[in-house]
Amino acid sequence: MIVLRIAAWLLFAGAAAAAGHDGFGWLEHGQYSPLPLLAVWETLDSDSLLAAGPAVARHASPAVWEEFVFPVLLAPAWMAATVAGAMLWYAGRPRLPRRRRRPDWR
Repeated sequence: MIVLRIAAWLLFAGAAAAAGHDGFGWLEHGQYSPLPLLAVWETLDSDSLLAAGPAVARHASPAVWEEFVFPVLLAPAWMAATVAGAMLWYAGRPRLPRRRRRPDWR
């Protein structure tokens, strides 16, 4: 569970960096133009981005890429990283032990 929490913190840090990038761009240019997740992925590894579309179309459906994956890639990077980090944070939360329910015999 700690691994999920560490990954969530890394995603939150990435979201803060992307939000800072967007904020400084807004101050510099006078208009808000968020950095899309697609641009971040292309910067990190463009070959895997080029292979992802045909792979999703081959193994799932072309509609999955066009209707779900591609719109997510057009979302601002800070938003995508925040949502992914929150999901990992929730998945890695410590579980409370299950208490045995006692019958109410009053």
